[in-house]
Amino acid sequence: MIRSILFFCLFACTPLWANKTGITIDPQAPKEWPRSTRVEPGFEVKVIKEDAATNTYVYQTPHFEFHSDAKLMVSLVRDFSLIFESTLLAVKNNPLGLNPRMGEPRYQVKLFKNREDYLADGGMKGSAGIYMGSRKQILVPLESLNVRIQGKSATRGKGGDNDTLVHEITHQVMHDWLRYLPMWCVEGMAEYMRAIPYRNGIFNCSRISPKEYAQNLKSFVPLSKLMRISNQEWSEAVADSTGHDNYLSTGLLCYYFIHLDGKGDGARFKAFLKKLSETGNYDEAEKVLLDNRTLAQVEDELKNAFKKKERMELGGTKSGQPRKP
Repeated sequence: MIRSILFFCLFACTPLWANKTGITIDPQAPKEWPRSTRVEPGFEVKVIKEDAATNTYVYQTPHFEFHSDAKLMVSLVRDFSLIFESTLLAVKNNPLGLNPRMGEPRYQVKLFKNREDYLADGGMKGSAGIYMGSRKQILVPLESLNVRIQGKSATRGKGGDNDTLVHEITHQVMHDWLRYLPMWCVEGMAEYMRAIPYRNGIFNCSRISPKEYAQNLKSFVPLSKLMRISNQEWSEAVADSTGHDNYLSTGLLCYYFIHLDGKGDGARFKAFLKKLSETGNYDEAEKVLLDNRTLAQVEDELKNAFKKKERMELGGTKSGQPRKP
């Protein structure tokens, strides 16, 4: 199956100029990335509705509501919903202050027993899930969660398409930002979160590797195109399967702005998000981000920063000590 390069946010992401965005940067956001974020798997799952006559089944976890056309065991819902709750916490606990909603209403997820029904309701061919921004809902075929329906019973094996799910869940919990952010940042943040190693409710933020990002430099899309790409151009690239480099490049760009730009503290990127949250005006916010630099200058700095970081990792351990033979 083609990876999540085929997924994009079906939402009007064109910046909407406004004096007030309704977005508030989290004043309690940590100053640095935590080493890891963890959601314990024993959270409560509530059965809201189980109607066999209409094949309507609704389940709630602390922050998500799942609508399924197949009956599911509470333990099964708790198992596969862990990645949803964990992604929300990881976005909440990062130092960017994105401040996703943690109260009511719950984030909505629609699950499908059959892939045909998923596609008929708006899912993309070859995809494992998609966020429908206009409906504020993630669509996911149960097979993407590695759930198998056999007769009247449902079981779950190991694995599942976690990469795709993290990408789409990030879109969902950042919903309030989407109409103001440009495509490079909408998709870049989702790709950035996707790349953080995840397992069993834990995002290992300390294991984000610049070396892995640096491998994508050879296919990096020039910033003159990447930071000016329109929604239509992005969608056309997705539709004809030429958008692979766009996704890789946006993730690399967000990593750079968060970890390598300037003093490596993400100060310009945080100021960019703050300005955007206050004004809703991307042009004004971009001036803060570029900080009197041209796109060509930023691109040169990005490539040099990644190459330098890659040489440091290849030449020694993270502590700076030489590697033992």
